[in-house]
Amino acid sequence: MAHAEILEAGAMTVAPNGRPRRHVYVCAAGTMNVRNHLAVRDILRRRDDLRDEYAERRQILSLNDPSR
Repeated sequence: MAHAEILEAGAMTVAPNGRPRRHVYVCAAGTMNVRNHLAVRDILRRRDDLRDEYAERRQILSLNDPSR
């Protein structure tokens, strides 16, 4: 990849060792997945109601995650 963006995705949580968890991945600049990620980020920054609903749904889904 000649041009890449490093994006940090997801909310920061705390690992069992007390250190922050980070979800980092690399994507080629301008690809559909980068545009989608940034569009979701931007709307959640602008709309508190959507941000809160998104956070609530993620929390519910995480409680049902069998890997936890």
